[in-house]
Amino acid sequence: MIKVEVLDRKLDEGSQSQSRLIWNSFRRHRLGMVGLVMLSLVVMGIIFVPIFFPDPYRRVNPDNSMWVAPIGTVDPANGHVFWLGSDKYGRDNLSLVFEAGRLSLIVAFVPAVIILVVGFLVGAIAGYYGGLIDSMLMRVTDFMLALPLLPAYLIAIRIIRPQQFVERISSGPFLQDNIVAVLLTLIAVFSLFGWMSISRLVRGLVLSMRSHAYIEAARALGASTSRIIFRHLLPNTLTPMLIAGIFAVGDFIIFEAVLSYFGMGFRDTLNPPVVSWGNMLALNQDLTWFLTTLNPFADIRGFLVIFPSIMLFVTVLSINFIGRALRDVLDPRGYV
Repeated sequence: MIKVEVLDRKLDEGSQSQSRLIWNSFRRHRLGMVGLVMLSLVVMGIIFVPIFFPDPYRRVNPDNSMWVAPIGTVDPANGHVFWLGSDKYGRDNLSLVFEAGRLSLIVAFVPAVIILVVGFLVGAIAGYYGGLIDSMLMRVTDFMLALPLLPAYLIAIRIIRPQQFVERISSGPFLQDNIVAVLLTLIAVFSLFGWMSISRLVRGLVLSMRSHAYIEAARALGASTSRIIFRHLLPNTLTPMLIAGIFAVGDFIIFEAVLSYFGMGFRDTLNPPVVSWGNMLALNQDLTWFLTTLNPFADIRGFLVIFPSIMLFVTVLSINFIGRALRDVLDPRGYV
């Protein structure tokens, strides 16, 4: 066991110097740095814009003249400036479009972490033990991979939260959602159908590594199975898993927008405003008929659907740039 501890200490020292090399290589990757800057600006805007430019009307603006106000409109009642205009309920679109990103990013990052953990455990157990365990776990994985994602999401959400649809029919579009329940539902559904590709990736890597000399040496030194998996196999699968997880974040952001657009995720209930980029698209989709000119100062109504679309595009693009850069830097063997 003393020799195992010495080997682990040397691995830790090597990882510290390796992180510096990885960062230096990442800095030289143009797309990666562009994506990192873009994503940093988006996250900073999501955090600080609703703080410095708050929406004074958390529900509905009482002044009908402020509904769908053009860009730059000033409310004479309190001097509030609608920098991106207002939506059709008189709320500040600048504050809402950045506030919406908070839910969109939370519901994307949390499932990404969960599927990394579940995918690693399933793939590592299947690849390390092999035999009947491997066969059973991979058949379950194959079955889950064969399911069409969007219909599976819709059915799973309907099963997990059936009551919300009954309430929506009886209460109309202004129902006050249980945001925590919706958030947990989306996280559970994304996690349930998102771990399979990572588990197959990890299984393939573990199958190729379990007969390597350092694994045999760890067994000979008396290392337990859990120590071999988490101390020796996990570091060697972490790079492709991290890259796959980053790309999964972008996928989850898009799927959240699609589900919310169809009313199966977050709904804008006004009391209080519950916004994500997906339900902002759903709320303002009928206003696209007013988009007759590319001049946003002419009629703001048609452009209300463009602002969340731009945020979605920039966020997912920056995440994909970062994932591609990390793949080039960390995974030259091309496993991902």
